[in-house]
Amino acid sequence: MTCTKSWAGFSIFILIPATNKVLDFGTLHNFDRQKRALLGAIVQATPPLMLQDYPRLKEDVLWLLKETDKLEDTRNTAIHSPLLTESNNDILSLGDILTYHDILRRHYVAPNIRLKNSRAMKLAQKDLLAEFRWCRDAALLLRDFALSLDAATMPDEIPWPDRHSLPNRGQYLRRRLHKH
Repeated sequence: MTCTKSWAGFSIFILIPATNKVLDFGTLHNFDRQKRALLGAIVQATPPLMLQDYPRLKEDVLWLLKETDKLEDTRNTAIHSPLLTESNNDILSLGDILTYHDILRRHYVAPNIRLKNSRAMKLAQKDLLAEFRWCRDAALLLRDFALSLDAATMPDEIPWPDRHSLPNRGQYLRRRLHKH
């Protein structure tokens, strides 16, 4: 079995000599974490001579994979946590006129910790919208970094990208972009 790598686009194909078939790396595993683990193992095993034109590639790809794994854990907690809707028990009088914002203030979504679900317990003291926003913003930053790595390996002499730190909880991407 021969493995060929094309850093442009991070395309990895495996040639099986007995059958002369080429398998696309993306079809080897059904789960993204397994694909990232395989990519990490391939990057770790890549001889330094193959990376001489891209001295930071190995370190940056491994960082990207590690941060993506962390994002996946946070995203899975936020997405797969059981939720419930709650409402404030404010007494309303007949004839009270409620605006849309009044209704939003009276009803909210919270993690359902009654069943002691581990994901819900992790979110118990967190702002759900902030978690969802953080997942979105972190995913966008990691995606952009991966695309920049891809572009930097092309023959167009695009400079190697700098890593950006992931946003803190509550620090939204639009705020970071406006500061620069």
